[in-house]
Amino acid sequence: MIALMLALIWALLLIPAMGGQYSHLAHSRYRLEWLIPLGIVFQVVGPTLLCQTFGVRSAPAALACWSLGSVMLLGACFVNAHHVGFVLVGFGVGLNLIAIVSNAGMPVSPRALETLGVIHDVDQLAALTPLYHLQTPATRLAVLADVLPIPGPPIIRSVASIGDVVLMVGVALVILDSSRSLFRPLAGISATSSPSDG
Repeated sequence: MIALMLALIWALLLIPAMGGQYSHLAHSRYRLEWLIPLGIVFQVVGPTLLCQTFGVRSAPAALACWSLGSVMLLGACFVNAHHVGFVLVGFGVGLNLIAIVSNAGMPVSPRALETLGVIHDVDQLAALTPLYHLQTPATRLAVLADVLPIPGPPIIRSVASIGDVVLMVGVALVILDSSRSLFRPLAGISATSSPSDG
């Protein structure tokens, strides 16, 4: 979630510098775009809601909820692949999905947490959702886990995965393209010039 917020903020700040206009964002339309907020809700809110509201501490239940959200996002990315950035968004979501399904949750690197000085934060994450756990020698596809420390103030300090980084770039490109910034002619794609069915 932190990665998504950083990508959104970064892209929004770049819009004026890239010659885009914020007003164009409200008029951008994508196919099956309703899958995007719904998928995010299932990924972010779903597992936490299961644990905090219903007391469901089952990792499989949280995993199923998160995976369903990922499938929704992948579907939206697939039908909008001709728009700038959606392929990267889908690739990032897919990498995270592979890491989480392979390990029944997202492994978090203790070394990355130590680098940030937040080694105990993973316990707080586990209290919210059973999707996160510390990386161990038995972790599968460890390179796809949360291994990249993101320094900064506490509000953004986190550990990201390669999938998160790809996702961040993809989301930023979608935003810049939707704002009709100078990025669009450089990319040679008129992705949002004509509305599509939502």
